Amino acid sequence: MKRFIYLFIKSILIGIGTVIPGVSGGTVAVAAGEFESILRAVNNLFSAPKESFGYLCVFIPGAALGCVCAVYPARAFIAAAPSAANICFFAVSLLCTALFVYKSIGLAVKPLLLIAGIATASLFLAARYLCGISAEITSPILIFAVGVVLAAALVLPAVSFSYTLLFFGLYEKSLSMISAPEPGFILPLAAGIIAGTLAFSKLLEGLISRDRRGTYSYVLGFVLASCADIFL
Repeated sequence: MKRFIYLFIKSILIGIGTVIPGVSGGTVAVAAGEFESILRAVNNLFSAPKESFGYLCVFIPGAALGCVCAVYPARAFIAAAPSAANICFFAVSLLCTALFVYKSIGLAVKPLLLIAGIATASLFLAARYLCGISAEITSPILIFAVGVVLAAALVLPAVSFSYTLLFFGLYEKSLSMISAPEPGFILPLAAGIIAGTLAFSKLLEGLISRDRRGTYSYVLGFVLASCADIFL
């Protein structure tokens, strides 16, 4: 029983970290000692349903409660001081990523994969500004695709879920869904996140276990380049 109480409290903190731009829910999960347990529960959802469902039935409500608790303060900060909020989110994102990567692999960064991460994020930025990817994403297929990308941010430590929403220009819209839900937006986004989480959890777990340095070098490059979005 005590284990579930601790898990619920940790889940609330993870949910708060997921909503605040720049803070990674995955990083909070690592700090709380629950990251591998979450991955294991998702990966074993069908092979060991009893244990996985028992874990997720505690984790998901706690994380959802944490998200709701953090939504309104985050929205108020952005509305009151958007420029200061952007700079703050940029600084927190950079700091959290740098600290996590340093703790994970130290200074042993793989340059080629670091550059690959920078190049990938740069392509996303170019597509957004040249092709008009912004808050005007309304197609269910595109929203589903964004959900799949968000799933990777949700699973991978050091990548901020909310910052990824900001990257696609959907952060404010997503927060507004709590008070004024739109099924045409929520359903494809949720479907993309669920599908992406199931698909990426095993892949990301395998990448980290096989090449920890390479994986986090790529993540660091991606986050560094995506932070440039603040100044564009």
